[in-house]
Amino acid sequence: LPFGSAGGTAKAVNDNDTAGIAQVAGFQDATQTPLVWDVQSLPDGTLSVTANPVILEVGTHTTGINNGGLICGRTDVDAVVWTSGTASLLDRPGKGKRRVPRAWAWDISESGLIVGEAGDNTNPRACYWDGINGSLTYLDESLEAGSPLQGLSSAEAVNGFGDIVGNGWI
Repeated sequence: LPFGSAGGTAKAVNDNDTAGIAQVAGFQDATQTPLVWDVQSLPDGTLSVTANPVILEVGTHTTGINNGGLICGRTDVDAVVWTSGTASLLDRPGKGKRRVPRAWAWDISESGLIVGEAGDNTNPRACYWDGINGSLTYLDESLEAGSPLQGLSSAEAVNGFGDIVGNGWI
């Protein structure tokens, strides 16, 4: 993907709208600057990519985008959702027994369900937020008694039905 004299890397794409335009979230390779490109599918089968993508906050990373244009990602320690280019930090308890050193968002559904991971760098846990203003909730708290899974370390993607895929251990 184009960006100045250097290229870019795509991390997520949403569906084409009625005009055949999709948004691609990613970053500029050399500086890791988070970007969003508009990509249009043309009638001849080629693609047209915006030369000047939207630039989000430097020092952040984009990881997911839904069809409503909500973009999720992360800073060094916080999960972030951008709405029309404005960043909102997701819930990450900073004090007390529920203190969470870092939380990252990996994907966002059409309904705004955000999935990711939270914890420290060596023992992350799969989590979700039920929207931008939702509280961080750990997915392994919902494991049924007798489940062969001992824990869930990361929620990587979510679809429109709320089905979540990720990583865990037995």
